[in-house]
Amino acid sequence: MKCLNIDFSADPDLFKASDSIRLFVNDASTCKSVDCYLVKLDTLIVSVEETFGN
Repeated sequence: MKCLNIDFSADPDLFKASDSIRLFVNDASTCKSVDCYLVKLDTLIVSVEETFGN
């Protein structure tokens, strides 16, 4: 996917969240419903909040 080709090392914040972003993109690519996307997005948000704090 194109969004996985980003140079995460250029931005320290993106680098910290890169594992969460990659996991979201990989998991979301298998979704077939809106509910699935929403669950994956919620998981991404929680993961980013844990990484950076609330």
